Amino acid sequence: MKKDIFISLVFNVTRPMQTEEFLLLSDFLNARYTNSEIVICDPRRLLSRSISETLSTVPRLRYLLFSHRLADDISLAAGMENAIGDIVILADNENFSTDALERGVDICCQGSDIVCGCADVRKNTCYRIGSFIFRKIFGHIVKYEIPPNDTGFRVISRRAVNAVMEAFYFHHMLSYCLFRTGYPTNIVEYTLPAAISRQEGIIDGYMKGMNIIIYNSTRLLRAVNILALFTSFIAFLVAVYSIAIRFFSDHVVEGWTTLMLTLSIFFISLFLILTILGEYILRLVILNANAAAYHIVQERHSSVMLDMQALNVREESQGSHNNKVQTGRDR
Repeated sequence: MKKDIFISLVFNVTRPMQTEEFLLLSDFLNARYTNSEIVICDPRRLLSRSISETLSTVPRLRYLLFSHRLADDISLAAGMENAIGDIVILADNENFSTDALERGVDICCQGSDIVCGCADVRKNTCYRIGSFIFRKIFGHIVKYEIPPNDTGFRVISRRAVNAVMEAFYFHHMLSYCLFRTGYPTNIVEYTLPAAISRQEGIIDGYMKGMNIIIYNSTRLLRAVNILALFTSFIAFLVAVYSIAIRFFSDHVVEGWTTLMLTLSIFFISLFLILTILGEYILRLVILNANAAAYHIVQERHSSVMLDMQALNVREESQGSHNNKVQTGRDR
């Protein structure tokens, strides 16, 4: 029996795909849910030549073509923003599994508005060390609750989608923004044919960590301000000491080592403060820019005729399927 839910599968294409693959996805969704759609996000324009044939064959398909190449999180955010389903699934070629989709939807309907996919994720040494340090030092500051073996697969209820879209910066660090909505979260563990490989280097890891901290917390800036105040107090004590030693001692040349050490500490603190302030200023420039995060230059739909008897009208306000995340038909 089909579940009375509208499913939107937002699929971020990371490799060329054939029409048969989308047809299998469409048949899978149609066999299990009363309404469904597949929103294809193509940030790399991998399907620009073959999409016409796919749209003429596969029903319930929408294709989003962007004006320029986008990061994966922005591409998925664009697809989520254009999805109309009760439950939205975010996936790509690496992390998608039909088993995870079906079980994730069931978990979501039981009351977990955000379901995170977890599977085998292979990381290089730099990524593991950097991730461990970040979670230990900054994890509690920014409340970073994403599991270490997160694949990026998400099942999200409509109310969680609406909540995260209220943040004007949700296109950046979408996965983290979802966990900050306050809605109940859960995980679905599944197996992938091939383990996801993450080979991010030191620079990429630094940029990702700073994005999470700067976008979502001001505690680091407050800590830097306290450090600046403390350094100023130390500088005041050094000034008082310099004046006092002039009156009580004739050896004013002495203390060169102490002076150089003090200057070194001051300059280290100064440049640290400038670094953090520079990161915040950079984010302020990005967030206050009037440019949109993405531009859709073309949106195309399937030309396959659907069931003409299907109407977007219900005789009863409540559906037959038990859904605890209030997707619109059970209120």
